[in-house]
Amino acid sequence: MADKMTVPVTKEFSDKMTGIPDQLTAIFKIKDVRQRAKISKLIIDVENNEIQILWSKEFLDEDNNLIDASTVIRTAHVRDIQEGGEAELDETNGYPKMETYKKNEDENLSVTNWYAQLGRVIFIPALRLVQDLAGFNPKVD
Repeated sequence: MADKMTVPVTKEFSDKMTGIPDQLTAIFKIKDVRQRAKISKLIIDVENNEIQILWSKEFLDEDNNLIDASTVIRTAHVRDIQEGGEAELDETNGYPKMETYKKNEDENLSVTNWYAQLGRVIFIPALRLVQDLAGFNPKVD
C-alpha cells in the first residue's frame, strides 16, 4: 500500500496567544487635544551599553478613538551616567586635585538598574535561542 501524501497545515492561534500588547501611556489633554505615547520598539544595544525606546504620539477624539498618529518616531536613549563635579587644577602636574573635588551631578545607573531587573529574564532565553540557532548545543552520547 502506498504512503498517503501529506501537506503542511498551519492552524489558527489558540486563545492562549497574547503576543505583546500595545504599550501606551495614559491619555493627557494638551492644548485641548487628547494625546498619548505609544512604544513601538525597545532596542537593547549591548555593544553601546544603552537602551533605545522608539515611540510616537497618538492623537485621540473624546471617545479615545485614534484620529492621527505622529509619523515622527522619536528615540529615548537610556544610559548609565557617571557622577560629575569639579576639582581645582594642580598647576604643577596638570591633574585635578581630587581632595578639592565637589560633586554637582549624581551617578545615574539606569541601564544597570534595568538590566538588574530584566536582564536575566530577557537574555537567558535569548542566549539559549541563539545557541540553538548557531548549532552550539553539545550532543550527549
